[in-house]
Amino acid sequence: NGHWARSSFYLALMDAGCQGTCMILDENLHPFGRSWCLFELLISIMKCEGAAIGAHDVLSNTSEIMFCTSSGILNRGEASVEVSLNIGRRASHVRLENAAASVQSDKDMIDQLVISRMGGFENINAKLQASMASALEASKAAVINEFDKVRLQT
Repeated sequence: NGHWARSSFYLALMDAGCQGTCMILDENLHPFGRSWCLFELLISIMKCEGAAIGAHDVLSNTSEIMFCTSSGILNRGEASVEVSLNIGRRASHVRLENAAASVQSDKDMIDQLVISRMGGFENINAKLQASMASALEASKAAVINEFDKVRLQT
């Protein structure tokens, strides 16, 4: 109804029972091309950092963002090697300022929120890159661990 703080996405993320965000990713990273997914990412990052979002929102940094794929959770090293590599290859090219919305005023509102709360798209792109790099490191460690187990069994 015209303001991000009244959106169902925001209300769900700010609910006291919300412990984190599960971002469902395909190998082409289509969610990062949608403005409302960008909004969810922004709010989730701010929650993870314990940053103030709305005037009356009290946050703690107990939230986390999980990148979930068809083969498992990337952050936990559960996604397949192929999916992890495909996501890794594409992640460095994601530019969240290119996200689109079916309603232009929604995109404008979300873009303005990114600029006012994050200082611009460069900052949120960097935070996404860091989050993805961390998730990919977890995936890499899990794969190496599995190879080590196989090697020990022979």
